[in-house]
Amino acid sequence: MSELEQAILKTLIYSDLFDFPLRQTEIHKYLVSYKATITNLEEGLKKLIRSHQVGEKDGYYYLAGREQSVPLRQNRADISRKKIEFAKKKLRILKWIPWLCFVGITGTVAVENANEEDDIDLLLIFQSNRMYLGRLLEYVLLTLIRHRRRAGQVKVRDLFCPNLYLSEAALGMKRQDLFTAHELVQIFPIWERKDTYARLLNANQWIKDYFPNYSLPVQKRIAPAKPAFFLLTVLEHLVARLQWVYMLPKRKREIVTWDQLFFHPKDVRTTILSQYEERVQRYFQ
Repeated sequence: MSELEQAILKTLIYSDLFDFPLRQTEIHKYLVSYKATITNLEEGLKKLIRSHQVGEKDGYYYLAGREQSVPLRQNRADISRKKIEFAKKKLRILKWIPWLCFVGITGTVAVENANEEDDIDLLLIFQSNRMYLGRLLEYVLLTLIRHRRRAGQVKVRDLFCPNLYLSEAALGMKRQDLFTAHELVQIFPIWERKDTYARLLNANQWIKDYFPNYSLPVQKRIAPAKPAFFLLTVLEHLVARLQWVYMLPKRKREIVTWDQLFFHPKDVRTTILSQYEERVQRYFQ
């Protein structure tokens, strides 16, 4: 088996963990650690289909025997698109936050793989030294419209779950792995200021180590930030300390720093990467 064929299978193994067959363009975009042309990719897929290791239906490719994942993806895509349109309307209210630079959907909804009862995960990026003030305003606004998920809430359909907050001063991810690379390139931007999503991706150029066929967006030239208002910076420090005190007894696996907040009490990342490695080893042994 060629290196290209192995890379295709690894790519499909990862997506299969989410019952998510891929189009040819998606396989090329997310091809794991292998640079290939579209023509070479087509040839590799044909060989894998002939050897009955890969199947194809309605333009979707999947591991042999997993054809049932195609209608599942199509159904979830319809559900996810409705959630995205809902989010576009409701999240306009966050434009009232002057320090908010970017609002994006992450997780299953972003890749159009959500179920009806799923919530909507969000990534929010704020100006430097304004993340905690911005988070406070975000909490108030989404609570006022009654669409913010609360801790421990069971029925979460179409509720917003902001579980990743970044300051524009800290866009680089310390965790650099296949899972995080997928999460970054699959974000669905709702709205932004100052070309923030392009800056986020370019701050994480290690993504190319995992997806060498992926093209990082070209960054626009951004005007230098105006000097921060001193009293607001003092208030930011105060609000941050109050939020830290509030979060301390509830913290589990969450990451809380001055410039980044990761609210993922369940370590899905480690679980997915472990399952992926196990399946790859089993498949190629």
